[in-house]
Amino acid sequence: MRRLLQTLLLLILVACGDRSGSYAAFLPGPAPVDLNRGEVLYNTYCVSCHGRFGRGEGLGPPMLDSTFFPGHLPDNAWVRAVTQGAPQSNYHFGAMPPVKPIDPAEVPEILRYVHWLQRRASELGIAPPTAPRRP
Repeated sequence: MRRLLQTLLLLILVACGDRSGSYAAFLPGPAPVDLNRGEVLYNTYCVSCHGRFGRGEGLGPPMLDSTFFPGHLPDNAWVRAVTQGAPQSNYHFGAMPPVKPIDPAEVPEILRYVHWLQRRASELGIAPPTAPRRP
């Protein structure tokens, strides 16, 4: 009976736990040249919380989770989260503070790079298929 309870507890923890570990092996390859600025900006402002290649290895959730894909999270929500902050939802990391040093005009560059990472993760079978973009 004790063994059964331990197994059930383990299954519950795995099912409810942080999913970022499943992205640890993600290596997207070199980004297209037109995304270089977005990659530099992401690595400057975002990597410490969201991890290299969006894997969620830091203080924030993985950007490779379908919660953050274009079909689920519109671009204006990204801009608002980066410039104004965002309340905690879906993860245990707490609220996202605004990223003060970033110029709001740079956010679309970062977003293009993150969307490319998401597509690459989907193509490589690391993340679920990307949803179609909302109009």
